[in-house]
Amino acid sequence: MEKTHWYKDAIVYQIYPFSFMDSNNDGFGDIPGVISKLDYLRELGITAIWFSPLYKSPDYDYGYDIADYRDIDEKFGTLEDFKTLLRECHARDIKVIMDMAVNHSSTEHKWFREAMKDKNSPYRDYYIIREGRRKGKKLCPPTNWDSTFTGSAWERIDGTDEYYMHLFCVEQADLNWENDRLRQEVADIFNFWLEMGVDGFRLDVFNLFSKVQPLRDAKKRIAGTGAELYVDGPRIHEFLQELNDRAFSKYDCFTVGESYAPSMEDAERYASRESGELDTIFNFAHFASDNIQNAKFFRKPFSLRQFKKGLFTPQIEHFRTGWNTLVLENHDCARSNCRFGIDTKRYRYEASTFLPTVTFLGFGTPFIYMGEEFGMTNAVFNGIDDCMDPVSHFIYDLLTKYGVPKKTAMNIIRYGARDHARVPMQWNGGVNAGFNAGAKPWQCMNVNYPDINAEKDMASEKSIFRYYQKLIALKKGNRAAIHGKPELFDADHRQIVCYTRELENEGLLVFGNFSNKSAKYKLSEELMPLAQEELLSNFDSHIVSSGEYTLRPYEALVFGYKRV
Repeated sequence: MEKTHWYKDAIVYQIYPFSFMDSNNDGFGDIPGVISKLDYLRELGITAIWFSPLYKSPDYDYGYDIADYRDIDEKFGTLEDFKTLLRECHARDIKVIMDMAVNHSSTEHKWFREAMKDKNSPYRDYYIIREGRRKGKKLCPPTNWDSTFTGSAWERIDGTDEYYMHLFCVEQADLNWENDRLRQEVADIFNFWLEMGVDGFRLDVFNLFSKVQPLRDAKKRIAGTGAELYVDGPRIHEFLQELNDRAFSKYDCFTVGESYAPSMEDAERYASRESGELDTIFNFAHFASDNIQNAKFFRKPFSLRQFKKGLFTPQIEHFRTGWNTLVLENHDCARSNCRFGIDTKRYRYEASTFLPTVTFLGFGTPFIYMGEEFGMTNAVFNGIDDCMDPVSHFIYDLLTKYGVPKKTAMNIIRYGARDHARVPMQWNGGVNAGFNAGAKPWQCMNVNYPDINAEKDMASEKSIFRYYQKLIALKKGNRAAIHGKPELFDADHRQIVCYTRELENEGLLVFGNFSNKSAKYKLSEELMPLAQEELLSNFDSHIVSSGEYTLRPYEALVFGYKRV
């Protein structure tokens, strides 16, 4: 089927189902709850929803350990509920994108259970199982690879000398993509949902599918030992092209891959116009501008130069070769208005509108995370027991094991915890922020919900939600904002972000002050003629004289222009 490339005009909204809306008051968000809020999302202006996993799962990694790829977990509803959700979304011209984790499955999946019951089962080869190694009398894992969640990437199978691989939790066994039968099963799963009417997929950690064969030890590192042998492996492009042929190419669907900081060369191979693999990939290079090597827990002073490089390099390269994504938040990171050196206490509205302005008008499809549209902030975690994410616990345990004081370890967790993105949605100032009717939520509430919630924000004179509406309308209604060539200016400036988007002599000029201190910015002779028609700003007035702007903290401006 010929693709329509609808995703190029899309505004995608991510929902973490656990935490969006609990309709039956059991503490978990659910599909009927999502349906009840679709008109809210339509009012915002989004055109697609990406759902984090809804499938049956024991939830060791909160949905990313899938036990049944063809059914909905009962806490979220039923398969019929999902079909209703599809119909209701499509009736509002909203596309549905599902999350799919097929690098690994839950150890409670029937494939894994069958593999463990019988060494001769064909499902045995669906997983990566190897004999352990003897070092004297000691039995050791087959290789020295690390799990992403700390510790060995291998777990011994009870009563045997064999181990299975798990690059994430012990309960997430890696699938063996070398097995053609497994790959066909995976393709059939995608076809199952596409036939139902699903419009696209986000592929979780897709570039880990291919491992170097035969498996062997890697160079020992402080963390991440083995990564060079399983990230962007030798058969990954073959696997993706095959998956496209067996599933994606048969439908008008959108595919976006989550990858581990790919090089631009790798990104081009995965998602170029000619790749035959994916439509685009996420690139989070700008997320590393406030932490050490994209290790979200380990803070460093924010670098605006690095942020701009990380944000715009993929835009410029993908404009030449394919398509790009634009993202500030997701289920795996802290809130954007509490990162990047931002002064949220004094400038929550300004920062929460500045960030999407300078990000989402770039080249690519914007992805908005739930609550971002009214400025939800990081939560308050009093101790590690307030955190549900296994990663938070793994890091905390590792730090304290090596002598880091508990208070210090908890401060590290507070900075980068994925839990910040997973607290329940703050709908209003009532009981449990309107998330449900009062049952204890699966994750603790953020204590600031009486002051920061959708209802209060939408009624405010300085509404972040209303600003997002204007920004989304501009992105959707301006051809240059979608298809225009991006060009970054003043890349080394320590306060200013400035770029243009231009298509056939029409374009946008976007600039603003990425700091909590005023900044003077004089438009160059090249840029000054482009400040023609103001289209959007997060301030009602501006301080300007002879082309020099005195920009207040987090002030952003967008001009439209036509070249004569």
